[in-house]
Amino acid sequence: MQAALSRTTGSEFLSLISLGIDSVSLANFQRHLPKTRDFLLHNLSAIEFTGLNKVGRGTIENLIPMLSGCSFSEWEKLFLENQSEIKCQLIWNKFEKMGYRTVVSEDLYWFLAYQNLRRNQSGTLDVTYDNFPHIHAQSTGVNPNSKFGCFEHQFSIRVLTDRVVQVASKLQRKLYYHHVWSELTTHNVLEFAKYLDDPIQELLNELKVKKLLNNTLLILTSDHGIISSDYSRTPEGLIEARMPFLYVIVPDWFRRKFRVAMANLERNSKGLTTHHDIHETLKGILNLSSIEDNVIAHAKDSSPRNSGRGRGRSLFSKIPLNRTCEDAGVPEEYCICYAWEQLQVQKDLRIVKAVSYALTIMDYKLYRHNKCSRLDLWKILSGRVKKNTDGKAGMIEVTFQTIPGHGIFSAAFKINPNAPQGEEMKLVGEIERQNLYKEQSACLGEEAKYTGWIRSACYCQ
Repeated sequence: MQAALSRTTGSEFLSLISLGIDSVSLANFQRHLPKTRDFLLHNLSAIEFTGLNKVGRGTIENLIPMLSGCSFSEWEKLFLENQSEIKCQLIWNKFEKMGYRTVVSEDLYWFLAYQNLRRNQSGTLDVTYDNFPHIHAQSTGVNPNSKFGCFEHQFSIRVLTDRVVQVASKLQRKLYYHHVWSELTTHNVLEFAKYLDDPIQELLNELKVKKLLNNTLLILTSDHGIISSDYSRTPEGLIEARMPFLYVIVPDWFRRKFRVAMANLERNSKGLTTHHDIHETLKGILNLSSIEDNVIAHAKDSSPRNSGRGRGRSLFSKIPLNRTCEDAGVPEEYCICYAWEQLQVQKDLRIVKAVSYALTIMDYKLYRHNKCSRLDLWKILSGRVKKNTDGKAGMIEVTFQTIPGHGIFSAAFKINPNAPQGEEMKLVGEIERQNLYKEQSACLGEEAKYTGWIRSACYCQ
């Protein structure tokens, strides 16, 4: 802690702001936040990452890797064993132990609470400052019909941007880490990202004018692109859903002092990166000596094959250009490096077989919950295959709609033509809901056992 605190006595110390915007791909950021992007690139010399690949379907599946370095499945398992805080420690707890003031701000009070990140009886996080009580108190003022997501008469993103400036001003001469997450405006509608352009650009300008970034590294990122809309089921939308945006802004002195690390950061911005890498980068801020020129320059250009932890690489290190999704810990079904071929729904029997498998799996899972209706096929929407290097289909992904409720689901299967009959296809990951389920599973209430897939698939009887 003393090493961290001692940096406040000089002119060069590094705080951190991490600003996340839910469900915005890089392409959609470029499309709907042009003023913000222009300010980032030309006024703040931001580095734009063009190959950030999500590692899980939704927000929490990508946020956990960014915050803890663990995959969501690892986190879930350890959480049930009451070991997650030990083996998958959240990054703000690491900053807290090093003497940083830690702040978490969000605009959807039940979001992190629902995912069991809030561990104490008051519902707050183990950080110095948490806006949970404030947001919870204002929740009665949230207008669910507002396209903006408003608290009483204030646009929710304005609540967050005001807080960013307030925290930065108050802690300007202290070490702090501020994690910010905005979900209300952009989660459900592709085009609503445009409503953030002015607030975010104005925030960045205010931080610059008030010199609040002189000793602060700023990260802007997202979890994934839009995943619950008609657009997300188009060929372009499938790519965007897997490619969130990422911008990194560093102070001028940092750029001069850590030249090799900055060269690597620029180089890595054009390659395959993940939320695991963001986590390793955040850890590097706690030990700036680890990214000094003489240390980085002699680091080996290697990327370990991973079967578990250790798949993340600091963005300040030299990540190999030939890095694969397997190296980076990206599940095969989300990897953007593979080429997919669209199939004709009416003519390919593999699609029918895959959908049949998916419905059997769904029926088995829902059967144990007597509050949920059985789901039947309404129609098959699409199918596509990924071919292996030998030219044969190695994976098939299908999208279909069920009744009652008209839920839209997608499922990916590995194909093994040499397997015994009935075992030619093996489910990869989870069967995923592709449209909003809203109140369809309301009969499940808030019981913790009804989480994840069951809550998204259940249509109450």
